[in-house]
Amino acid sequence: MKAYQELSREELISVHEELLKEYDAWKEKDLSLNMARGKPSSAQLDLTNDIMTVLGHDDYYSEDGTDLRNYGILDGICEAKKLMGDVMDAKPSQTIVFGNSSLKIMFDTVSRAYTFGILGSTP
Repeated sequence: MKAYQELSREELISVHEELLKEYDAWKEKDLSLNMARGKPSSAQLDLTNDIMTVLGHDDYYSEDGTDLRNYGILDGICEAKKLMGDVMDAKPSQTIVFGNSSLKIMFDTVSRAYTFGILGSTP
């Protein structure tokens, strides 16, 4: 296929229509995908169930039903946010509980600096 810049208006319209049909076909599948990097599936997590029997088979779900054997909760587990919010006299919605991922902490620091500025400077 030629590069888009090389296509005529009619060819671009035709390609656009084809892509819309393909996109609609994907939408009809009504998929619910989590694209978090490296996040194991429930079947993979179930491989550790025998190790987790000290907790019981339902003790690794949070109050909102999140499977805590996994990761990917951006601002922290809700119960941990409530606990640490109480310690810091803050609402859970104002609390972020980080894991031990330095990359996540660095991203949040740079993102906040970019969005809000640092030490009174403008973003």
